[in-house]
Amino acid sequence: MDNCEKYRKISIHYLGMIESILNSESELIENWIIEDCMEYDNALTNRKINPPCMDCANCLDFSYYKKILYEFLQSEESKNDLEIKLHSWKKVIINDKLISNYKEQTDPYKFARKSFSINNNDVYIYLDTNIYNNFISKDNSFKCSIKTSKDNIHVHYMYSPSHLEELLRMKINTHQESLLTMIREITSDLIVSRFDGKKLSLAFENPEYGLARIKGDEFITEEYENYKLLLADDRRLFYPEHTSQEYNRELTVKKILENEHFKLLCSRYQGMEWLDWKNDYSSLNNAVNSFCELFDNLSFKRNKNNRTIKSNTHDIEHVIYAVMANFFVTDDGNLRERASLIYESLGIDTKVLSPVELLEKLGEYH
Repeated sequence: MDNCEKYRKISIHYLGMIESILNSESELIENWIIEDCMEYDNALTNRKINPPCMDCANCLDFSYYKKILYEFLQSEESKNDLEIKLHSWKKVIINDKLISNYKEQTDPYKFARKSFSINNNDVYIYLDTNIYNNFISKDNSFKCSIKTSKDNIHVHYMYSPSHLEELLRMKINTHQESLLTMIREITSDLIVSRFDGKKLSLAFENPEYGLARIKGDEFITEEYENYKLLLADDRRLFYPEHTSQEYNRELTVKKILENEHFKLLCSRYQGMEWLDWKNDYSSLNNAVNSFCELFDNLSFKRNKNNRTIKSNTHDIEHVIYAVMANFFVTDDGNLRERASLIYESLGIDTKVLSPVELLEKLGEYH
């Protein structure tokens, strides 16, 4: 076993000791941990183990866990201080994984795109995944109206890679197949994506190609979801005053607009009317994620359990891709309020609608 592999196992042990402190009220735990730490220090002093290399993830993890553990044991730090330090490092670890696996652009041969010309006089609509799911589970008039609207050559529906990522997360193959069929039927294979790495664009492509690409990157999707789960804990650790029932009961859009953190974030984008969000994916992605993280910390229309928090990861992507549409349609009332506030704050023209509101709009194009 090489030295770095040893430190991988030791770092796991040290992480376990930290979590034992956080989860236990007994001082006996701390006494046991001190003895364990002394055993390592003696082994290092007596050269029974070599020092960490400080160049690999295993050794860096160990060094950080050792540092924050010793700081806690030798000072007056609270458990909350220790938990915040551990929380911050966990975010660093996932960020490192995401960055190391990030691909600016997938190999062109994996695409089968056919050109699509945008007509500014046409209407472009982006449906949230929950709309397609309702089409499958319910035989409703809304679905019929959507299909009828496709008879108008000036009305276009689009899908995105986020629809396909959500599709792959479904465990029932028959539902996957039904959803894929419905997406193809409604969108006629029109996809909005970040093809060249810098801007959003529309093209025709069979979703099967997108699914093949995403299947090779499922690890990244899973790590991104885990990162969002960690971020969801920021509110509890850094903004505990936003967790009370009284605070949440009195929270309104008006209070968000008056919030100093919200005003500060908005000021970052003031005077940027020259920026075309569609052609600057990086800036758009950063802006939308910043607003969503702020809303989470302020408890504004936030998701409350792990499943919905993971789902919110894809909601954020839908908000980004829907910038290419005139209308973003979702059944999720919380998402509608969040997306509307984001678009308004960034000066984006996309309107966020409920299914009923879309029907009213479609009536204007008959």
